[in-house]
Amino acid sequence: MSNSAAKFGELLTKAWRAYALNRPIYERACSDHNRRLYSELRRSKISKTVDPDSWYGLGDSLRSKMLIKAEQIEEKAYEEVDALVKNIINRKPSTLADLAAFANACATANTNLWEEPLEDLEYPEKLVRKLVEAVVSAADVPLVIADLPLPRPLEQDAFRRISNGQ
Repeated sequence: MSNSAAKFGELLTKAWRAYALNRPIYERACSDHNRRLYSELRRSKISKTVDPDSWYGLGDSLRSKMLIKAEQIEEKAYEEVDALVKNIINRKPSTLADLAAFANACATANTNLWEEPLEDLEYPEKLVRKLVEAVVSAADVPLVIADLPLPRPLEQDAFRRISNGQ
């Protein structure tokens, strides 16, 4: 089992947990940063310029230490999850546990399938979700994304809101 997908599936479970538990902190830091930036751009003469590229320097100057640290943790955790997912999907599953690791890798790439109740999903998405859940259940392996915060799209950035006149 030393080179099996199942071994990497266990590592994926730990890596996803670290990623998922940091994600709400990262999302809050990004939202706080965007609100401050949006407010500052509204007050500044920079927002009157036509070229939004000129705003980026201001955004960099307003970046908080909290946001920078949250970004570093987010990036490191995501890179670890991504490397494990690639490792798992590039192996041929030979056991049910290997297949469960593959299913969990798929779940981390399709968290949107767990954002709403099963009955609200379109038929193809419902089938994929049920397949992933059936495989991990048959292998008696927990669904890696279960009971953890799901990544959400970040709040619309301040630059776009300003350029749209909002």
